Amino acid sequence: MGVNKYQHNYPVPLNVTELEKKIVEFVEYKRKPTLITLDHSLLVTKSASDKDRIDTLSNLSTALSKMRKKLPISIILLSQLNRDIET
Repeated sequence: MGVNKYQHNYPVPLNVTELEKKIVEFVEYKRKPTLITLDHSLLVTKSASDKDRIDTLSNLSTALSKMRKKLPISIILLSQLNRDIET
């Protein structure tokens, strides 16, 4: 049993609500403590209620915090910042 046995990739960007639904479905399916790694968090799409990118990331952070309290999960949230800072 390797790490990839339960790996799920969603190639289409999701909004915060869709992502939250997918995580809950997956954790309920597994029925045991789960490590969720969300790579490229800046690719989460804007919801209709979000005014800008800051709202989207704030809503993502809030949703993940709430899920962490309700579900047996640990979350690693990854995001790449602007590389142009070095040049």
